[in-house]
Amino acid sequence: MSNLILASKSPYRKQLLEKLGVSFKCVDSGFDETPLKKLNIEFIELSQKLAKAKALSVLTNFPDSIIIGSDQVCCLDKMRLSKAGTKEKAIEQLSLLSGRTHYLHTSYCLLSETQIKKYVDQDNPIDCAGSYKLEEHGISLMESVKTSDHTAIIGLPLIGLSKDLAEFGIITP
Repeated sequence: MSNLILASKSPYRKQLLEKLGVSFKCVDSGFDETPLKKLNIEFIELSQKLAKAKALSVLTNFPDSIIIGSDQVCCLDKMRLSKAGTKEKAIEQLSLLSGRTHYLHTSYCLLSETQIKKYVDQDNPIDCAGSYKLEEHGISLMESVKTSDHTAIIGLPLIGLSKDLAEFGIITP
């Protein structure tokens, strides 16, 4: 049986995973979140990227284990609320949230070196951005795909290109 590792130092995540009655250990990922938090991306995507990055950080030191990475992003309108750190900041954040709808985007990433190696052997995605082929077995790695044109993921957005080529009279829609 593989070792299960929670890539987190959070006592809250530890308590939650303990409720499942599985044997695991916690390992701090040591991942620096700062660069990802500076990106101009949707909050849910940020939580997904952070969860995956934490899992990958731990996986390098525990290649025979199954790693769980997790992250949560709290947002109010277009503002991301981080851990308060002080009582004053907590009061400020709770005052901002008072009477308003906010969102918590929580993501997890479950990784194993075996899973990754099997996939790479199967599709040999060494010539692809992100190292997966969505059009082949890489689809099995996804939880969901949100796009207005799935061909853009493969490399050429045919919906937009078709429209532009029609404007040049090259094709007829």
